[in-house]
Amino acid sequence: MLAHPFVRTWAAAASGSGRDLGGFAGLAAAAALRAGVTAELMVPVRDGVVVLPSLGAIEAGPGVPAVRLRIADGTVAGDPAWRRARELGALRLDDVDPYRDCFTLPVAPRLTGEEAEAWTARLGAALRWITERVPQYRPGLETVLRVVVPLRPGPGSGLRSAAARTAFGAVAVGLAPDAPSLATLLVHEVQHLKLGAVLDVCHLFDQADPRRIMVPWRDDPRPVEAALHGCYAFAAVAEVWRHQRESEAGERSARYRGWVVAVIGQLLTGGGLTPAGCGSSSACGGPWTAGDPVTVRLGPRSVG
Repeated sequence: MLAHPFVRTWAAAASGSGRDLGGFAGLAAAAALRAGVTAELMVPVRDGVVVLPSLGAIEAGPGVPAVRLRIADGTVAGDPAWRRARELGALRLDDVDPYRDCFTLPVAPRLTGEEAEAWTARLGAALRWITERVPQYRPGLETVLRVVVPLRPGPGSGLRSAAARTAFGAVAVGLAPDAPSLATLLVHEVQHLKLGAVLDVCHLFDQADPRRIMVPWRDDPRPVEAALHGCYAFAAVAEVWRHQRESEAGERSARYRGWVVAVIGQLLTGGGLTPAGCGSSSACGGPWTAGDPVTVRLGPRSVG
């Protein structure tokens, strides 16, 4: 329960502001339900629902600030109206938890039955595509990814996705038009989750480094951490595109590899990476030009 992605989202906000501490009551209620013990708790209402992390939410009446829950034998007395996230094996499609709105893009409201069916079908197809075409990334998804949050459709037809540092295990994506596109988004965002977890326990760069780096995938210069994240994510995207069957797949894979190599060059020469960040016993920062060899690890293979 504590590993549910949006528990960390709530905890980070509550610890920083000292507000919304009533979320502890929701955690206690969810723990009582999971453990099958008897409990009676007043749980606050947020956005019209009582949030029970990892289980779903219970609808509350309009204007109700809190609800008394009587719990016994793994059930809530009174036959409440539940809103449960849809499940696809070990993966959860979450359009319920109010704390899911933690990404840089707006999340979708509660899905209709027809919309939910479209999402579960597309997600299942994307996961099968990953298993068949890029199986080296399936263990990472199975280990890390627990929740997929639908995003609101954006302007135009561009693909949309996001990850949040405070919501490890969750990614937000728009409903891509086909399984390979959705698979690429999932792999891309899980890369961000993995690197974010590493950065929680390991210093890969100097956090005081004020540099901004121009990157091919954005119009604005990016801080060192963002450039490092982009390299890690686009290295995987390059590998995924290598296994696409579209006519421009090889060209796009090479383009993404070129992006990664170019930004790695800037990271290596700037001196902002720690020894762990540049993979050597001493901090990097020596001279490097575009003609110098550099090895980029892309899934199971290395690309010079």
